Amino acid sequence: MRRRALIALWVLCIGCSMAPAEVREATGWERLPDALEAVVSPAGSVSGRNLVVTGGVGFGRGVSDTVMALHLDDLTWVRTAALVEGRFQHAQVTLDDGRLLIVGGRTLNAEGRRTALASCELVSADFLTSALTDPLPRPIGMPTLTRLDDGRVMATGGASAFVYDPTLGRWTDAVTLRETRGAHATARLPDGRVMIIGGNRQGIEIVDPGLKVSTRLAAELPFAIDDAAAVPLPDGRVWVLGGQRSRGGDTTDQTWVVDPGDDGRPSRIVDGPPLEVEGGVADHRVVAARDGYVLIGGETQRAGQDTELTIVRFLDPQALTVSALPPTRVAHDDAVAAGDGNTVIVVGGLTVNRTLPGVPTPTAVAERLVLPARAR
Repeated sequence: MRRRALIALWVLCIGCSMAPAEVREATGWERLPDALEAVVSPAGSVSGRNLVVTGGVGFGRGVSDTVMALHLDDLTWVRTAALVEGRFQHAQVTLDDGRLLIVGGRTLNAEGRRTALASCELVSADFLTSALTDPLPRPIGMPTLTRLDDGRVMATGGASAFVYDPTLGRWTDAVTLRETRGAHATARLPDGRVMIIGGNRQGIEIVDPGLKVSTRLAAELPFAIDDAAAVPLPDGRVWVLGGQRSRGGDTTDQTWVVDPGDDGRPSRIVDGPPLEVEGGVADHRVVAARDGYVLIGGETQRAGQDTELTIVRFLDPQALTVSALPPTRVAHDDAVAAGDGNTVIVVGGLTVNRTLPGVPTPTAVAERLVLPARAR
């Protein structure tokens, strides 16, 4: 997509339903202190009372190795450890003991060409040190991470899924995927299996980390997608949200509900409510908050042209409805977002460049939205 050329340019610069009333009453986004760096495609997760953001790539700065923590109580930023290897489009998860597992991603060479990484790091629970841990068996440029019931973590991307055991400090199991995937979405099912959606594919598969097998569903999406999002529903189905058509790159505001079947029932995909984003949305962030999910930002793409978005939607997994929330103050595309009870925070990503129209730029802006408690 066009962003790939933009990342190279940055390096060269170095040298459907109406909202319930209580949802509509959200008062708007509050500007927080800016992050310590303006980066796109960082990773982030909450550990204790901190939102920790790592890596990314910035305009004229190249690939970042910064680890920065936003204290959620006093809303101050602190620069902590440095990553051993700067990276972007990587994945991050908080382990049971508070450490952060940083997996894969990409770096850039002097010509701005992307290189997928196999290296992985562990950031200490106090965020003061980062050290290399067992590398992935093969590089994954855009991995997803899923926490398993026993505290292990599954990384997915390319043609494989790998399982990391934090007690042993190494990748212990591997599962061959039915299809090679990149820029895919994942969702954990109630029984511990992991559904993998899209990634330049129409097909959907489910990985069983216990049996070390992956099964392709008979049902498939109407077209191949990438850069979508997916969330689990209370009844065991998965809600797939937006994304880009892999052929042509145009974004969609369609959603689909995937029933994985089992127990003699065939798998099935039905249309869900549209996100009501003109031109569609991809590279958005979806976080759990209150008793639903909040979808934030991303981009619309039409005929190869990107428009960074300020849109925000509340997703009710029980009623399966989509409601508009107040837009963010600035656009956040490929950002970090986190939910903390009734509060949603978004940090960084691409935003609209006021001085270079049509060339978005990384932002350091951080914003917070407080959702009102649902009326009882």
